[in-house]
Order: sequence, then structure tokens, then C-alpha cells
Amino acid sequence: MIRWQHFPRSQRLLPHLEDVVKAFQAASPSFEGAYKAWEAWAQDPPPGSQPPRLESNQVLATVEPGLAAAGYAVEGPHTKLPVVVLWGENGKPRKSYRADAKIEHEPGRETVVEVEAGGAVANNAWRKDLMEASLMPYVDYLVIAVRSTYNHLDRKKSPPVVKPTPQFDIVTQEMDALYVSHRLVLPLKGVTVIGY
Repeated sequence: MIRWQHFPRSQRLLPHLEDVVKAFQAASPSFEGAYKAWEAWAQDPPPGSQPPRLESNQVLATVEPGLAAAGYAVEGPHTKLPVVVLWGENGKPRKSYRADAKIEHEPGRETVVEVEAGGAVANNAWRKDLMEASLMPYVDYLVIAVRSTYNHLDRKKSPPVVKPTPQFDIVTQEMDALYVSHRLVLPLKGVTVIGY
């Protein structure tokens, strides 16, 4: 099941952001299939075997048809989507970040989509996405997609134990704290968090 939350909570979800949610909803059966394959493996993992993985690039490829149909440019093996944040001498790009997907939602203004997997919380990838989007001068909206729950099999335990990390809940609680505290004001008009 796809979950989503838009921030600030006082704003409704705009149509171009809803298109991203719909792309994830359309791809949800693929994600559920991958989770079931992992759960089946975790029941009795063969010694030395690696779990079936659902990498962020696979997730992006799965939602790409829905995003492209909504007008988003999507990063692929041969397509990079740089977003310039600094220009150097003679107007040459000096520093840029790469987006997983983006759209010009109004002339000269962009929305960026970032898709994360297992490292969204453990490696603070969602915070990196938030910081980078905040530095992008023409970006108004950010969509961060994380796992609803990321399961890890702790093989150090006997028998092995599944350790869930509720990524969506963790990220949305952090975003709530950010918006409610007013200690840090983001230059973005809105942030949507999707749990897949």
C-alpha cells in the first residue's frame, strides 16, 4: 500500500505532485511482489545467500512510465538530470546535483523527485535529498520516496531475526518536527513524502 504525506500539512497536494503519487500507486503490485520474495527468502535463508533486493534504481524504473506519462523527465542509464546550483566564470555550470526525476511545473520553476531504498534512514539519504533540493535555485517542490517499512535480517541472532525500520513514519515525524518548530525555514514551497 502506498502512503503519502505532504508538508506543510496546511497545503493540499497539487496535481503535478499527485501524478507522482499515482505513478507509485500504479507500480505498487511490483513492490508488493518484491517484498513477498524477500519475506519468502527470510523464512529460511540458505547459508551465505544474498536476499532479493529492491534497489532505488529498480524502483525508479518501475515508476518511470507513470512519471513520463505525466510529463516528468526521468533519469536512466543513459539519461542524467543535472540541476545546477552554482555557475562559474562565463556562466559555465560549476556545481550541480542530479535528480531522479523532474518537471517544470510552471515556467522557470521545477519539482524534483528523489527515490531512496534501504539507505533512506540508516544513511540519511532523505536528509541529503532535502538539503540538495533546498540549494537548487529554481526548485519549489521536492518529492522523496522511501520504503514504508524497510526489513533487515539480522543473521547474528540464532535463529535470524527480521528487524523492521518504519522509514515512512520516521521521515514524516522528522518533517513534522521541522515544520512545527519553525527553527529552520526551508526555501521550498512544499515537500511530499511517499512510502512504497
